[in-house]
Amino acid sequence: MEEAISKLKADPSVEYAEPNYLRELYYVPNEPYYSSSGSWGRLNADLWGVKKLQCADAWNIAEGAM
Repeated sequence: MEEAISKLKADPSVEYAEPNYLRELYYVPNEPYYSSSGSWGRLNADLWGVKKLQCADAWNIAEGAM
């Protein structure tokens, strides 16, 4: 990729050349219990029900009050 960009930059008919980065946004709330486990003296992960419902996938689609 770097070689291709260098060749394009050397071409006088090309104004500029740069990689086309693809970005994806993932939104997971800043909830301290989402990543922890054992906070209430239990062996399972905290907020295991939220994870079981795959709420992170829904948060990536929409956020906020309904």
